[in-house]
Amino acid sequence: MSAWLWLGDLAAIAYPKDMALVRSFSLFVLPVALLACGDDGAPAPVALQDVVRCDITQSVCQRAIFESVAESLGADSTTLPAIRTISVEQFEEEVRSGVSADDLMGNDPETRGLRLIGFIPEAAESVTETEIDYQVSGIAAYYSSGSRSITVIDRDYEVVTAQSILAHEFVHAIQDRQFGIGSVYANVDTTDGVMGARTVIEGDATYSSFAWIYDKLGTAVDWDQLYLDFQEGSLLEAADPEVPIIASASGFPYAYGLELLGRATQAEGLSGRAAFFMAPPPSARDSMVGYEAFVNNGFTMIDAPEDAFPAPVAESALTLEDRFGAWYAFATLLRAGFEREVAFFYASLWLGDELGVFENGSEVVAVWRIRFAVDPSLVAEAINQSDRDVAWSAVLQDNDLFIIAAESDASLALWEAQPLDVVAAALASVPDVRKGIPGAGPLRCNPPRFRGN
Repeated sequence: MSAWLWLGDLAAIAYPKDMALVRSFSLFVLPVALLACGDDGAPAPVALQDVVRCDITQSVCQRAIFESVAESLGADSTTLPAIRTISVEQFEEEVRSGVSADDLMGNDPETRGLRLIGFIPEAAESVTETEIDYQVSGIAAYYSSGSRSITVIDRDYEVVTAQSILAHEFVHAIQDRQFGIGSVYANVDTTDGVMGARTVIEGDATYSSFAWIYDKLGTAVDWDQLYLDFQEGSLLEAADPEVPIIASASGFPYAYGLELLGRATQAEGLSGRAAFFMAPPPSARDSMVGYEAFVNNGFTMIDAPEDAFPAPVAESALTLEDRFGAWYAFATLLRAGFEREVAFFYASLWLGDELGVFENGSEVVAVWRIRFAVDPSLVAEAINQSDRDVAWSAVLQDNDLFIIAAESDASLALWEAQPLDVVAAALASVPDVRKGIPGAGPLRCNPPRFRGN
């Protein structure tokens, strides 16, 4: 059986229970109540061997962990980031404070379009509510690059778990000082591009914090197995129709970025790590196919069609446009009935995609064009035979697959009859896609969350 450890913004990171790190966690069963970040009295300095057993509510413990993590990354440790602790209720209030009632209704074209195409469950209230619920239920801590501070949400963590959470956020602070987190997102303008950038940021934070804690615990690590175990969690979520694909995509950078940055650091040292911050992957596909493929072939060459969509039905306007990438294609194929290996084969041969959401004042239609390096006829057949309770179908043009999803059979029939390759892709509706992507602002870390026995 597997134990799921959440250590990243909406991220599912899996450990088998018999693995060494989980055994190490279980040795320290006294809960840590993160009620304050100040000191009670004057605690003794933290000995190096106790750095993963100290009380992270004490500044001397915070300082010891930060200095140790910074040393492992060749970073300056002079200035400790500001750290605060808030309750779960305070965190929810902060998350909801900037959200309007309209965002939660679920009647907006974006929510309706993402429901139609299957990126959020058909029963989901709204994209915004889906993201809020996921964050409030799981996030343990986050780093804000704006204030260069760390916030910890009080969830009564076990001792070593608490150290790992804080170390993860310290890595983000160090990344910001060494490379500038904003620069990693400098050329990002799609959801897929955000996922590529986040595999560097979150993959490094996951790998570096865990390499650090394994080292301090004196625990040997089978990294190859650990990479597989982490990715298994993401693979299970990608296939689960009850989990929003947008949620599985938020966890993807941790599981796959862990291996990408881990292998780069193990092979090339800190210079290999730095190289990915200087030139992050442009697509999630790069992390899916892995470090060896990158070494041999470089980054993915994206071949997104300039004319991406059919001619709109009369009075229909494009209200959302975005490239979602190979992970969304992979999850969609899993949910359409493909075996994991076959779905991954097609995803690894993804060349580009564009999703457009159109509305005419009463109905919404989503059109997703995906380009593959092989004939996707079997994919189209699976989509057309699937039993989703929505009006959708797949149309082929060469190696491009058009998935059209509508709110009525009549609307679907109208769109199926439209000429293809008419509406130019512009991405004009997402000038700053990061505003809508969890984790592209504050960098967050989720607490342990176990499923099964």
